[in-house]
Amino acid sequence: MRKSKWKEYWKTKEYLGGGGLLLLCVVTVFLFWKEFMQDSAAHGTVQIAYLIVAAIVVVGIMLLYYMVALRKAKIQHIYLVIAVTLGIVYCVLIPPYAVPDEPVHFEECYDISNFLLGTGKAETGKIYMRASDAKPPFDAYPTIETYRDICQNTFILCDDNTIVEVKRDSGDSNSLCYIIPGIGLTVGRMLHLGTVLTFELARWINYIVFMLLIYWSLKKIPIGKNCILIFSMLPMVLQQAMSVSYDCITNGIAVFLIAQCLYMVFQEGNIRGRDLAIYGVFAAALAGIKGGVYLPVCCLALIIPMKKFASKKRYFLSAGIICAVIFVSFLAANYSILSSVMIKNQDGSSVSGLEMQEIENSELSKEVYITGREEHYSISDIISNPQHYGKVMLSTFKVYGDFYLQSMLGGTLGWLDIEIPWWILCGFMATLLFSVVETNEMVLSFKQKLWLGIIFCTMVVLILTVMYVSWTPVGCPQVLGVQGRYFLPGLLLLLFVFKNRMILAKGDICSVLISAAMCLQVCTWFFALKSILS
Repeated sequence: MRKSKWKEYWKTKEYLGGGGLLLLCVVTVFLFWKEFMQDSAAHGTVQIAYLIVAAIVVVGIMLLYYMVALRKAKIQHIYLVIAVTLGIVYCVLIPPYAVPDEPVHFEECYDISNFLLGTGKAETGKIYMRASDAKPPFDAYPTIETYRDICQNTFILCDDNTIVEVKRDSGDSNSLCYIIPGIGLTVGRMLHLGTVLTFELARWINYIVFMLLIYWSLKKIPIGKNCILIFSMLPMVLQQAMSVSYDCITNGIAVFLIAQCLYMVFQEGNIRGRDLAIYGVFAAALAGIKGGVYLPVCCLALIIPMKKFASKKRYFLSAGIICAVIFVSFLAANYSILSSVMIKNQDGSSVSGLEMQEIENSELSKEVYITGREEHYSISDIISNPQHYGKVMLSTFKVYGDFYLQSMLGGTLGWLDIEIPWWILCGFMATLLFSVVETNEMVLSFKQKLWLGIIFCTMVVLILTVMYVSWTPVGCPQVLGVQGRYFLPGLLLLLFVFKNRMILAKGDICSVLISAAMCLQVCTWFFALKSILS
Protein backbone atom coordinates (compact mmCIF):
# COMPACT_ATOMS: atom_id res chain seq x y z
CA MET A 1 0.00 0.00 0.00
CA ARG A 2 2.80 2.39 0.90
CA LYS A 3 4.72 1.52 -2.29
CA SER A 4 1.68 2.27 -4.43
CA LYS A 5 1.28 5.64 -2.74
CA TRP A 6 4.90 6.51 -3.43
CA LYS A 7 4.57 5.40 -7.07
CA GLU A 8 1.48 7.55 -7.49
CA TYR A 9 3.28 10.45 -5.83
CA TRP A 10 6.21 10.23 -8.27
CA LYS A 11 3.92 9.88 -11.28
CA THR A 12 1.90 12.99 -10.44
CA LYS A 13 5.15 14.95 -9.98
CA GLU A 14 3.73 16.64 -6.88
CA TYR A 15 7.21 16.31 -5.42
CA LEU A 16 8.24 19.25 -7.63
CA GLY A 17 6.21 21.68 -5.53
CA GLY A 18 7.38 20.31 -2.18
CA GLY A 19 10.98 19.80 -3.31
CA GLY A 20 11.16 23.24 -4.90
CA LEU A 21 9.77 24.90 -1.77
CA LEU A 22 12.17 22.95 0.46
CA LEU A 23 15.10 23.93 -1.76
CA LEU A 24 14.00 27.59 -1.70
CA CYS A 25 13.76 27.49 2.07
CA VAL A 26 17.21 25.92 2.53
CA VAL A 27 18.83 28.37 0.09
CA THR A 28 17.14 31.32 1.81
CA VAL A 29 18.29 30.13 5.24
CA PHE A 30 21.87 29.76 3.96
CA LEU A 31 21.95 33.14 2.19
CA PHE A 32 20.53 34.97 5.19
CA TRP A 33 22.98 33.24 7.53
CA LYS A 34 25.87 34.23 5.29
CA GLU A 35 24.61 37.82 4.87
CA PHE A 36 23.59 38.70 8.45
CA MET A 37 23.97 35.95 11.04
CA GLN A 38 27.74 35.64 10.70
CA ASP A 39 28.06 39.30 11.60
CA SER A 40 29.65 39.99 14.96
CA ALA A 41 26.54 41.94 16.02
CA ALA A 42 24.51 38.73 15.96
CA HIS A 43 24.69 37.28 19.47
CA GLY A 44 25.23 33.55 19.89
CA THR A 45 21.75 33.01 21.33
CA VAL A 46 20.21 34.77 18.32
CA GLN A 47 22.15 32.50 15.97
CA ILE A 48 20.95 29.42 17.86
CA ALA A 49 17.33 30.65 17.80
CA TYR A 50 17.62 31.31 14.06
CA LEU A 51 18.88 27.79 13.38
CA ILE A 52 16.15 26.24 15.56
CA VAL A 53 13.37 28.15 13.77
CA ALA A 54 14.91 27.29 10.38
CA ALA A 55 14.96 23.60 11.33
CA ILE A 56 11.32 23.77 12.47
CA VAL A 57 10.33 25.35 9.14
CA VAL A 58 12.13 22.63 7.15
CA VAL A 59 10.48 19.87 9.20
CA GLY A 60 7.12 21.63 8.90
CA ILE A 61 7.41 21.80 5.10
CA MET A 62 8.32 18.10 4.92
CA LEU A 63 5.36 17.17 7.16
CA LEU A 64 3.08 19.45 5.16
CA TYR A 65 3.84 17.75 1.86
CA TYR A 66 3.61 14.33 3.43
CA MET A 67 0.04 15.17 4.43
CA VAL A 68 -0.81 16.86 1.11
CA ALA A 69 0.73 14.42 -1.37
CA LEU A 70 0.83 11.06 0.43
CA ARG A 71 -1.85 11.13 3.09
CA LYS A 72 -4.25 13.24 0.99
CA ALA A 73 -5.37 14.73 4.28
CA LYS A 74 -8.40 16.96 4.64
CA ILE A 75 -7.74 20.65 4.20
CA GLN A 76 -8.53 21.50 7.84
CA HIS A 77 -5.86 19.04 9.01
CA ILE A 78 -3.36 20.41 6.51
CA TYR A 79 -4.12 23.88 7.85
CA LEU A 80 -3.09 22.88 11.38
CA VAL A 81 0.41 21.95 10.17
CA ILE A 82 0.66 25.22 8.22
CA ALA A 83 -0.67 27.27 11.15
CA VAL A 84 1.74 25.82 13.71
CA THR A 85 4.73 26.25 11.39
CA LEU A 86 3.86 29.82 10.42
CA GLY A 87 2.87 30.66 13.98
CA ILE A 88 6.33 29.76 15.28
CA VAL A 89 7.96 31.88 12.57
CA TYR A 90 5.81 34.97 13.22
CA CYS A 91 6.14 34.52 16.99
CA VAL A 92 9.89 35.00 16.58
CA LEU A 93 9.87 37.38 13.60
CA ILE A 94 7.41 39.87 15.17
CA PRO A 95 8.19 39.82 18.92
CA PRO A 96 5.94 41.21 21.68
CA TYR A 97 5.20 44.94 21.45
CA ALA A 98 6.23 44.96 17.74
CA VAL A 99 2.61 44.71 16.54
CA PRO A 100 0.85 48.11 16.25
CA ASP A 101 -0.65 49.24 19.57
CA GLU A 102 0.28 45.95 21.26
CA PRO A 103 1.52 47.70 24.44
CA VAL A 104 -2.00 49.13 24.79
CA HIS A 105 -3.54 45.70 24.14
CA PHE A 106 -1.33 44.18 26.85
CA GLU A 107 -2.65 46.78 29.29
CA GLU A 108 -6.20 45.67 28.49
CA CYS A 109 -5.15 42.03 29.03
CA TYR A 110 -3.63 43.02 32.35
CA ASP A 111 -6.99 44.47 33.40
CA ILE A 112 -8.56 41.06 32.81
CA SER A 113 -5.67 39.32 34.58
CA ASN A 114 -5.89 41.62 37.59
CA PHE A 115 -9.61 40.90 37.86
CA LEU A 116 -9.03 37.12 37.71
CA LEU A 117 -6.27 37.28 40.34
CA GLY A 118 -8.17 39.72 42.56
CA THR A 119 -5.43 42.35 42.36
CA GLY A 120 -7.93 45.17 42.25
CA LYS A 121 -8.39 48.16 39.99
CA ALA A 122 -6.06 51.14 40.00
CA GLU A 123 -7.24 54.73 39.86
CA THR A 124 -8.35 56.23 36.55
CA GLY A 125 -5.56 56.46 34.01
CA LYS A 126 -3.37 53.90 35.77
CA ILE A 127 -3.02 50.13 35.99
CA TYR A 128 -1.40 47.58 38.33
CA MET A 129 1.37 45.47 36.77
CA ARG A 130 4.26 43.32 37.89
CA ALA A 131 7.36 45.47 38.18
CA SER A 132 9.18 43.30 35.63
CA ASP A 133 6.30 43.62 33.13
CA ALA A 134 5.99 47.37 33.57
CA LYS A 135 9.45 47.77 32.01
CA PRO A 136 9.91 44.87 29.57
CA PRO A 137 13.53 43.84 28.87
CA PHE A 138 13.16 44.51 25.14
CA ASP A 139 12.33 47.35 22.77
CA ALA A 140 9.04 47.77 20.90
CA TYR A 141 10.80 47.99 17.54
CA PRO A 142 12.50 44.77 16.39
CA THR A 143 16.26 45.04 15.86
CA ILE A 144 19.15 42.64 16.31
CA GLU A 145 19.46 44.01 19.86
CA THR A 146 15.77 43.33 20.50
CA TYR A 147 16.15 39.71 19.38
CA ARG A 148 19.26 39.37 21.57
CA ASP A 149 17.47 40.76 24.65
CA ILE A 150 14.47 38.46 24.10
CA CYS A 151 16.68 35.38 23.67
CA GLN A 152 18.62 36.18 26.83
CA ASN A 153 15.47 36.77 28.92
CA THR A 154 13.19 34.04 27.54
CA PHE A 155 13.76 31.37 30.19
CA ILE A 156 14.22 33.70 33.15
CA LEU A 157 11.61 33.21 35.88
CA CYS A 158 10.06 36.04 37.86
CA ASP A 159 10.92 35.67 41.55
CA ASP A 160 9.73 39.15 42.45
CA ASN A 161 5.95 39.53 42.03
CA THR A 162 5.89 43.08 43.35
CA ILE A 163 2.89 44.98 41.93
CA VAL A 164 3.42 48.57 40.88
CA GLU A 165 1.04 51.24 39.64
CA VAL A 166 1.91 52.60 36.21
CA LYS A 167 0.34 55.08 33.82
CA ARG A 168 -1.77 53.49 31.10
CA ASP A 169 -2.26 54.62 27.53
CA SER A 170 -5.41 52.65 26.69
CA GLY A 171 -8.87 54.09 26.40
CA ASP A 172 -12.36 52.73 25.86
CA SER A 173 -12.40 49.26 24.34
CA ASN A 174 -14.37 46.04 24.40
CA SER A 175 -12.91 44.03 27.29
CA LEU A 176 -14.48 40.80 25.97
CA CYS A 177 -11.89 40.77 23.18
CA TYR A 178 -9.12 40.44 25.75
CA ILE A 179 -10.51 37.63 27.90
CA ILE A 180 -8.60 34.90 26.05
CA PRO A 181 -5.12 36.52 26.08
CA GLY A 182 -5.92 37.79 29.59
CA ILE A 183 -6.26 34.18 30.73
CA GLY A 184 -2.87 33.38 29.18
CA LEU A 185 -1.33 36.35 30.98
CA THR A 186 -2.87 35.14 34.23
CA VAL A 187 -1.45 31.63 33.82
CA GLY A 188 2.00 33.07 33.15
CA ARG A 189 1.84 35.18 36.30
CA MET A 190 0.64 32.24 38.40
CA LEU A 191 3.54 30.11 37.12
CA HIS A 192 5.98 32.96 37.90
CA LEU A 193 7.16 33.05 34.30
CA GLY A 194 9.31 35.94 33.17
CA THR A 195 8.02 38.82 31.07
CA VAL A 196 8.94 37.25 27.73
CA LEU A 197 7.33 33.85 28.37
CA THR A 198 4.27 35.43 30.04
CA PHE A 199 3.65 37.73 27.08
CA GLU A 200 4.30 34.94 24.56
CA LEU A 201 1.90 32.63 26.41
CA ALA A 202 -0.84 35.27 26.12
CA ARG A 203 -0.13 35.62 22.39
CA TRP A 204 -0.10 31.86 21.77
CA ILE A 205 -3.42 31.26 23.54
CA ASN A 206 -4.94 33.99 21.38
CA TYR A 207 -3.41 32.39 18.28
CA ILE A 208 -4.67 28.92 19.22
CA VAL A 209 -8.23 30.23 19.43
CA PHE A 210 -7.75 31.84 16.00
CA MET A 211 -6.47 28.49 14.69
CA LEU A 212 -9.53 26.67 16.03
CA LEU A 213 -11.90 29.19 14.45
CA ILE A 214 -10.20 28.76 11.05
CA TYR A 215 -10.14 24.98 11.51
CA TRP A 216 -13.89 24.86 12.21
CA SER A 217 -14.54 27.24 9.31
CA LEU A 218 -12.63 25.00 6.88
CA LYS A 219 -14.48 21.97 8.19
CA LYS A 220 -17.92 23.54 7.91
CA ILE A 221 -17.92 25.74 4.82
CA PRO A 222 -19.16 23.92 1.67
CA ILE A 223 -17.38 26.19 -0.85
CA GLY A 224 -14.34 28.42 -0.80
CA LYS A 225 -12.16 26.27 1.46
CA ASN A 226 -9.07 27.32 -0.49
CA CYS A 227 -10.06 30.98 -0.06
CA ILE A 228 -10.08 30.65 3.72
CA LEU A 229 -6.79 28.72 3.71
CA ILE A 230 -4.92 31.33 1.64
CA PHE A 231 -6.55 34.18 3.59
CA SER A 232 -5.19 32.68 6.81
CA MET A 233 -1.69 32.61 5.26
CA LEU A 234 -1.53 36.34 4.46
CA PRO A 235 1.35 38.06 6.32
CA MET A 236 -0.89 40.70 7.91
CA VAL A 237 -3.43 38.09 9.06
CA LEU A 238 -0.64 36.05 10.66
CA GLN A 239 0.99 39.07 12.30
CA GLN A 240 -2.28 40.14 13.93
CA ALA A 241 -3.19 36.57 14.84
CA MET A 242 0.15 36.11 16.64
CA SER A 243 -0.52 39.00 19.02
CA VAL A 244 -2.87 40.01 21.81
CA SER A 245 -4.61 42.49 19.50
CA TYR A 246 -8.37 42.12 19.16
CA ASP A 247 -7.77 41.85 15.40
CA CYS A 248 -6.91 38.20 16.05
CA ILE A 249 -10.33 37.34 17.45
CA THR A 250 -12.11 39.75 15.08
CA ASN A 251 -10.69 38.09 11.97
CA GLY A 252 -11.34 34.61 13.35
CA ILE A 253 -14.95 35.38 14.26
CA ALA A 254 -15.59 37.04 10.87
CA VAL A 255 -14.26 34.01 8.97
CA PHE A 256 -16.33 31.60 11.06
CA LEU A 257 -19.43 33.78 10.66
CA ILE A 258 -19.04 33.70 6.87
CA ALA A 259 -18.48 29.93 6.93
CA GLN A 260 -21.53 29.37 9.14
CA CYS A 261 -23.71 31.51 6.87
CA LEU A 262 -22.63 29.75 3.66
CA TYR A 263 -23.13 26.41 5.38
CA MET A 264 -26.76 27.37 6.05
CA VAL A 265 -27.18 28.65 2.48
CA PHE A 266 -26.04 25.40 0.84
CA GLN A 267 -27.11 22.76 3.36
CA GLU A 268 -29.87 20.38 2.36
CA GLY A 269 -33.27 20.76 3.95
CA ASN A 270 -34.50 23.48 6.29
CA ILE A 271 -32.20 25.46 8.53
CA ARG A 272 -31.99 24.15 12.07
CA GLY A 273 -32.44 26.36 15.11
CA ARG A 274 -29.05 25.30 16.44
CA ASP A 275 -27.29 26.68 13.35
CA LEU A 276 -29.14 29.99 13.68
CA ALA A 277 -28.20 30.18 17.36
CA ILE A 278 -24.51 29.63 16.54
CA TYR A 279 -24.69 32.34 13.89
CA GLY A 280 -26.44 34.73 16.31
CA VAL A 281 -23.81 34.27 19.02
CA PHE A 282 -20.88 34.97 16.70
CA ALA A 283 -22.69 37.86 14.98
CA ALA A 284 -23.37 39.44 18.38
CA ALA A 285 -19.69 39.05 19.30
CA LEU A 286 -18.57 40.73 16.06
CA ALA A 287 -21.11 43.56 16.42
CA GLY A 288 -19.53 44.77 19.65
CA ILE A 289 -16.00 45.11 18.26
CA LYS A 290 -14.35 48.35 17.10
CA GLY A 291 -17.32 50.66 17.44
CA GLY A 292 -19.67 48.45 15.43
CA VAL A 293 -17.93 48.98 12.08
CA TYR A 294 -18.43 45.30 11.26
CA LEU A 295 -22.21 45.42 11.71
CA PRO A 296 -22.70 45.01 7.93
CA VAL A 297 -20.85 41.66 8.07
CA CYS A 298 -23.27 40.57 10.81
CA CYS A 299 -26.11 41.10 8.32
CA LEU A 300 -24.68 38.42 6.03
CA ALA A 301 -27.52 36.05 6.96
CA LEU A 302 -29.82 38.08 4.70
CA ILE A 303 -28.42 36.12 1.72
CA ILE A 304 -30.13 32.98 3.06
CA PRO A 305 -33.20 32.28 0.88
CA MET A 306 -36.58 32.33 2.57
CA LYS A 307 -37.28 28.83 1.22
CA LYS A 308 -34.63 27.44 3.57
CA PHE A 309 -37.01 28.12 6.46
CA ALA A 310 -40.05 26.01 7.33
CA SER A 311 -42.36 29.02 6.91
CA LYS A 312 -42.37 32.79 6.38
CA LYS A 313 -43.29 33.26 10.01
CA ARG A 314 -40.19 31.33 11.11
CA TYR A 315 -38.04 33.36 8.68
CA PHE A 316 -39.16 36.75 10.01
CA LEU A 317 -39.10 35.56 13.63
CA SER A 318 -35.51 34.27 13.25
CA ALA A 319 -34.42 37.47 11.48
CA GLY A 320 -36.01 39.62 14.20
CA ILE A 321 -34.39 37.72 17.06
CA ILE A 322 -30.93 37.77 15.46
CA CYS A 323 -31.20 41.49 14.65
CA ALA A 324 -32.30 42.24 18.22
CA VAL A 325 -29.40 40.27 19.70
CA ILE A 326 -26.92 41.99 17.39
CA PHE A 327 -28.32 45.45 18.19
CA VAL A 328 -28.28 44.89 21.95
CA SER A 329 -24.69 43.61 21.78
CA PHE A 330 -23.67 46.63 19.73
CA LEU A 331 -25.23 49.10 22.18
CA ALA A 332 -23.87 47.32 25.26
CA ALA A 333 -20.31 47.23 23.95
CA ASN A 334 -20.20 50.72 22.43
CA TYR A 335 -22.50 52.84 24.58
CA SER A 336 -19.72 55.06 25.96
CA ILE A 337 -18.14 55.50 22.52
CA LEU A 338 -21.49 56.37 20.93
CA SER A 339 -22.21 58.90 23.66
CA SER A 340 -18.93 60.73 23.12
CA VAL A 341 -19.26 60.70 19.32
CA MET A 342 -22.86 61.91 19.25
CA ILE A 343 -22.18 64.91 21.46
CA LYS A 344 -21.41 67.96 19.38
CA ASN A 345 -18.12 69.74 20.15
CA GLN A 346 -18.65 72.69 22.43
CA ASP A 347 -16.86 74.97 19.99
CA GLY A 348 -18.43 74.40 16.60
CA SER A 349 -16.00 76.61 14.67
CA SER A 350 -13.72 75.03 12.15
CA VAL A 351 -9.98 75.11 12.47
CA SER A 352 -8.53 77.23 9.70
CA GLY A 353 -5.06 77.75 8.38
CA LEU A 354 -3.96 74.14 8.78
CA GLU A 355 -0.37 73.55 7.89
CA MET A 356 0.59 70.24 6.33
CA GLN A 357 4.13 68.94 6.48
CA GLU A 358 5.28 65.95 4.42
CA ILE A 359 7.55 63.63 6.33
CA GLU A 360 9.41 60.97 4.34
CA ASN A 361 9.84 57.79 6.35
CA SER A 362 11.11 54.41 5.29
CA GLU A 363 7.64 52.89 5.45
CA LEU A 364 5.31 55.55 4.01
CA SER A 365 4.74 59.28 3.69
CA LYS A 366 2.63 60.54 6.55
CA GLU A 367 0.75 63.78 6.67
CA VAL A 368 1.26 65.59 9.93
CA TYR A 369 -1.25 68.31 10.66
CA ILE A 370 -0.25 71.07 13.01
CA THR A 371 -3.39 72.54 14.54
CA GLY A 372 -4.03 75.07 17.21
CA ARG A 373 -6.28 72.71 19.17
CA GLU A 374 -7.57 69.16 19.08
CA GLU A 375 -10.97 69.18 17.42
CA HIS A 376 -12.47 66.33 15.39
CA TYR A 377 -15.38 66.11 13.01
CA SER A 378 -18.76 65.06 14.40
CA ILE A 379 -21.92 63.38 13.15
CA SER A 380 -23.57 66.79 12.90
CA ASP A 381 -20.78 67.93 10.58
CA ILE A 382 -21.67 65.08 8.21
CA ILE A 383 -25.37 65.95 8.31
CA SER A 384 -24.85 69.68 7.87
CA ASN A 385 -22.18 69.40 5.18
CA PRO A 386 -22.48 66.05 3.35
CA GLN A 387 -20.72 67.44 0.28
CA HIS A 388 -17.51 68.09 2.22
CA TYR A 389 -17.80 64.63 3.82
CA GLY A 390 -18.04 63.05 0.36
CA LYS A 391 -15.04 65.01 -0.93
CA VAL A 392 -12.94 63.91 2.04
CA MET A 393 -13.90 60.26 1.45
CA LEU A 394 -13.00 60.39 -2.25
CA SER A 395 -9.74 62.19 -1.50
CA THR A 396 -8.90 59.55 1.12
CA PHE A 397 -9.21 56.68 -1.37
CA LYS A 398 -7.23 58.63 -3.96
CA VAL A 399 -4.34 59.37 -1.59
CA TYR A 400 -4.29 56.25 0.58
CA GLY A 401 -5.81 53.57 -1.66
CA ASP A 402 -2.51 51.86 -2.43
CA PHE A 403 -1.49 52.06 1.25
CA TYR A 404 -4.75 50.37 2.29
CA LEU A 405 -4.08 47.50 -0.12
CA GLN A 406 -0.47 47.27 0.97
CA SER A 407 -1.22 47.26 4.70
CA MET A 408 -4.14 44.84 4.27
CA LEU A 409 -2.02 42.13 2.65
CA GLY A 410 1.07 42.69 4.80
CA GLY A 411 3.32 45.05 2.87
CA THR A 412 4.06 47.04 6.03
CA LEU A 413 4.54 44.76 9.03
CA GLY A 414 5.40 45.70 12.60
CA TRP A 415 4.85 49.38 13.36
CA LEU A 416 4.54 49.97 9.60
CA ASP A 417 8.35 49.98 9.46
CA ILE A 418 9.03 46.50 8.02
CA GLU A 419 8.63 46.76 4.28
CA ILE A 420 7.74 43.82 2.05
CA PRO A 421 8.25 44.28 -1.74
CA TRP A 422 5.21 44.84 -3.93
CA TRP A 423 5.98 41.81 -6.11
CA ILE A 424 5.40 39.55 -3.10
CA LEU A 425 2.07 41.27 -2.39
CA CYS A 426 1.07 40.85 -6.04
CA GLY A 427 1.87 37.15 -5.65
CA PHE A 428 -0.43 36.90 -2.64
CA MET A 429 -3.17 38.77 -4.55
CA ALA A 430 -2.86 36.36 -7.49
CA THR A 431 -2.95 33.37 -5.13
CA LEU A 432 -6.08 34.76 -3.46
CA LEU A 433 -7.81 35.22 -6.83
CA PHE A 434 -6.88 31.71 -7.99
CA SER A 435 -8.19 30.29 -4.71
CA VAL A 436 -11.77 30.94 -5.90
CA VAL A 437 -11.25 28.44 -8.74
CA GLU A 438 -12.60 25.07 -7.60
CA THR A 439 -14.04 21.87 -8.97
CA ASN A 440 -17.14 22.60 -6.90
CA GLU A 441 -19.90 24.07 -9.11
CA MET A 442 -21.89 25.50 -6.19
CA VAL A 443 -21.95 29.29 -6.46
CA LEU A 444 -23.99 32.15 -5.09
CA SER A 445 -26.68 33.81 -7.19
CA PHE A 446 -26.24 37.27 -8.69
CA LYS A 447 -28.46 38.84 -6.00
CA GLN A 448 -26.46 37.14 -3.24
CA LYS A 449 -23.17 38.34 -4.76
CA LEU A 450 -24.58 41.84 -5.07
CA TRP A 451 -25.48 41.76 -1.38
CA LEU A 452 -21.93 40.64 -0.52
CA GLY A 453 -20.55 43.61 -2.45
CA ILE A 454 -22.92 46.00 -0.69
CA ILE A 455 -21.91 44.59 2.70
CA PHE A 456 -18.21 45.05 1.97
CA CYS A 457 -18.63 48.61 0.66
CA THR A 458 -20.82 49.57 3.63
CA MET A 459 -18.23 48.16 6.02
CA VAL A 460 -15.46 50.21 4.36
CA VAL A 461 -17.55 53.42 4.53
CA LEU A 462 -18.38 52.76 8.20
CA ILE A 463 -14.70 52.27 9.08
CA LEU A 464 -13.77 55.53 7.37
CA THR A 465 -16.71 57.37 8.94
CA VAL A 466 -15.83 56.23 12.46
CA MET A 467 -12.25 57.44 11.98
CA TYR A 468 -13.61 60.64 10.42
CA VAL A 469 -15.55 61.56 13.57
CA SER A 470 -13.10 60.17 16.15
CA TRP A 471 -9.61 60.69 14.78
CA THR A 472 -9.59 63.27 11.96
CA PRO A 473 -9.01 66.94 12.92
CA VAL A 474 -11.39 69.46 11.39
CA GLY A 475 -10.02 70.77 8.10
CA CYS A 476 -7.97 67.72 7.13
CA PRO A 477 -8.48 66.80 3.44
CA GLN A 478 -8.30 63.04 4.14
CA VAL A 479 -9.48 60.67 6.86
CA LEU A 480 -6.59 59.84 9.18
CA GLY A 481 -5.75 56.74 11.20
CA VAL A 482 -7.13 54.07 8.85
CA GLN A 483 -5.03 51.01 8.01
CA GLY A 484 -5.75 48.29 5.48
CA ARG A 485 -5.90 45.58 8.16
CA TYR A 486 -9.22 47.04 9.32
CA PHE A 487 -10.79 45.71 6.09
CA LEU A 488 -9.62 42.10 6.55
CA PRO A 489 -12.88 40.82 8.15
CA GLY A 490 -14.70 41.58 4.88
CA LEU A 491 -12.04 40.50 2.39
CA LEU A 492 -13.46 36.99 1.98
CA LEU A 493 -16.80 38.46 0.89
CA LEU A 494 -15.12 40.00 -2.16
CA LEU A 495 -13.50 36.67 -3.07
CA PHE A 496 -16.85 34.87 -3.08
CA VAL A 497 -18.18 37.50 -5.48
CA PHE A 498 -15.63 36.30 -8.07
CA LYS A 499 -16.49 32.60 -7.74
CA ASN A 500 -18.47 31.40 -10.78
CA ARG A 501 -19.26 28.36 -12.93
CA MET A 502 -17.44 29.69 -16.01
CA ILE A 503 -13.98 29.09 -14.56
CA LEU A 504 -13.62 25.69 -12.91
CA ALA A 505 -10.58 23.60 -12.05
CA LYS A 506 -10.19 20.15 -13.65
CA GLY A 507 -8.68 18.86 -10.43
CA ASP A 508 -7.90 19.95 -6.90
CA ILE A 509 -5.41 22.84 -7.00
CA CYS A 510 -5.01 23.07 -3.22
CA SER A 511 -1.43 21.73 -3.30
CA VAL A 512 -0.46 24.30 -5.97
CA LEU A 513 -1.94 27.15 -3.93
CA ILE A 514 -0.18 25.96 -0.78
CA SER A 515 3.15 25.76 -2.65
CA ALA A 516 2.69 29.29 -4.01
CA ALA A 517 1.65 30.75 -0.64
CA MET A 518 4.49 29.04 1.23
CA CYS A 519 7.06 30.21 -1.34
CA LEU A 520 5.75 33.76 -0.91
CA GLN A 521 5.95 33.35 2.86
CA VAL A 522 9.61 32.30 2.66
CA CYS A 523 10.32 35.39 0.56
CA THR A 524 8.38 37.51 3.07
CA TRP A 525 10.53 36.24 5.95
CA PHE A 526 13.71 36.97 4.04
CA PHE A 527 12.80 40.57 3.20
CA ALA A 528 11.30 41.19 6.65
CA LEU A 529 14.48 40.07 8.40
CA LYS A 530 16.55 42.01 5.90
CA SER A 531 14.50 45.14 6.63
CA ILE A 532 14.85 44.61 10.39
CA LEU A 533 18.54 43.78 10.56
CA SER A 534 19.83 46.17 7.93
